[in-house]
Amino acid sequence: MGKITSKKELPVDNEALVFESQIQETHWWFTGRRCLFGKIIRRLGLDSDSRILDLGSGSGTNLSLLRSMNFKNIQGLDISPTAVELCRQRGFEKVVQGNICETGQPSGHYDLVLATDVLEHVDDDRAALREIRRLLKRGRSALLAVPSFPVLWGLQDRVSFHRRRYQKGELMKKVVESGLKPRRHRYFNFMLCPPIMVARLLLKRHAWGLKSENQINTPFLNKTLSGVFLADIFLTEQVPVPFGVSEYCLVEPEP
Repeated sequence: MGKITSKKELPVDNEALVFESQIQETHWWFTGRRCLFGKIIRRLGLDSDSRILDLGSGSGTNLSLLRSMNFKNIQGLDISPTAVELCRQRGFEKVVQGNICETGQPSGHYDLVLATDVLEHVDDDRAALREIRRLLKRGRSALLAVPSFPVLWGLQDRVSFHRRRYQKGELMKKVVESGLKPRRHRYFNFMLCPPIMVARLLLKRHAWGLKSENQINTPFLNKTLSGVFLADIFLTEQVPVPFGVSEYCLVEPEP
């Protein structure tokens, strides 16, 4: 939410950002993503002084993960002044308002760039990928994560101002054309893909006044879905699966 395009700003749903900030510590979707991204980042073997940039910081869920992993040199960027303020309220002072396609940050400066659930908000996602390549040190990595499969388009895509959901071939093509080399690709949240598809079909007919799919939750449901997501993470990291609600790709600059 609250990301940007290369040409113009998208509408920013301040209410949605505030709601996200209130649930991110416990909601199954956010806790599961942090678990997955933490596993990926740990495998990179970065030291605590590594320079890390989180693009599209939102309410700070990735920044919280990085802080819990004891990284000292983390920065964030988001188009939304509300997002910047929410991050700063959580103690992240090095978060600035800016454009993912033209960040204004120095070239070849970062050991890791995160762009998780960002590219789908951008009109010119190739420009965003080229900017990510420019920011990275040679041999270092960026973690990309995007929503998968257009057939899953639903309420959350609309309220989050998504431009698209991705197919693997589309994402890989854009990555390569932008001067980045894929190192690892995985779909994730595959176990919940069928029920999410059914739920979104129902929501297309009956929205029931919902402003976000994240409102569909109870303590029991949250605990159940958290367990499913953790099992999903374990399985997808062991064996590639052919589909999922989302996908991630670890990339590095081509020489």
